[in-house]
Amino acid sequence: MLSKLSKSNYLFQLLMLFLILIFVFGRAFIGISIFGFRIGELIVAFSLLLTLGAL
Repeated sequence: MLSKLSKSNYLFQLLMLFLILIFVFGRAFIGISIFGFRIGELIVAFSLLLTLGAL
């Protein structure tokens, strides 16, 4: 069983991996528009908010 510190570290690493992948592949979704919203821009904005919230 994972300890609390180990779980926290594991979740942090998953979050950082997610953010890195969003920054790398987010531009690929810039041109896709659903209901008038550009998906790539929303993903980049959301990942920026997550990054600022983690600090």
